[in-house]
Amino acid sequence: MDAVPEEHGCIDITLKRHGEEGVEIMVADNGPGVPPDVRDQIFDIFFSTKGGRGTGLGLTCSAKIAREHKGRLLLLDGEDGACFQLILPAVNRAS
Repeated sequence: MDAVPEEHGCIDITLKRHGEEGVEIMVADNGPGVPPDVRDQIFDIFFSTKGGRGTGLGLTCSAKIAREHKGRLLLLDGEDGACFQLILPAVNRAS
């Protein structure tokens, strides 16, 4: 949310099946995107591009939570902004 333009910012969230036994949540925005020179660092603890306004914990914690649930969080190339893909195994609680 911090990255999208205040007046015309847009965040799209999509949910769909991922294969036979998983779910995929895509979060895309129309912010400035993630510069190529920092893409390898964005999941590192305390790394931030917000110039002192962030702690550098958000993506690190999110990726760790995904791994603990046997999933993964990835940065995909966004056309006009950033696009993150969260994949989690589906759980059938109807039994």
